[in-house]
Amino acid sequence: MLYWNKRRAMPGLVAFLEAARAAGFKIGLGTGSPPETIAYIVDHLDLRRHFDVIIGKEDVQRGKPHADTFSAVAAKLRAKPENCIVFEDAVLGEQAAYKAGMRVVAVASSLKEKDFQAPLAVIKDFTGFTPERLLELLEQQAQAPKPDKQRAQRQYMHL
Repeated sequence: MLYWNKRRAMPGLVAFLEAARAAGFKIGLGTGSPPETIAYIVDHLDLRRHFDVIIGKEDVQRGKPHADTFSAVAAKLRAKPENCIVFEDAVLGEQAAYKAGMRVVAVASSLKEKDFQAPLAVIKDFTGFTPERLLELLEQQAQAPKPDKQRAQRQYMHL
């Protein structure tokens, strides 16, 4: 495997997940990846224990930029979409979150801040990011932005 020894959790991720759990947050993972990729990353890094639910490619009919993935996560968590925050590193995922009525924290690990439409915040990694900060950001953006049709139709290779 090409990346076998390069799999690492993003800096601060585990600390954030643990703090979010301690604060009483429900935590879900919505991904366009198939089960084998989820296992390759999530299980190898022992992250599955941090999630109440994981929804992947095979759990929905339509992937991102459609809302299905994130809507399924919210339904399984029994959470209202307007109470959900999606951490997203891709434009199509951001658009999917907005279509689902959710707000976004953009993770600019491979994209630039300007590539995202209207996130609550843009972070490079989770270092120092706290559940308390997340709640502060929620108060600043009362509802999810409407998705931008043009952004939702872009292909990753054209960004």
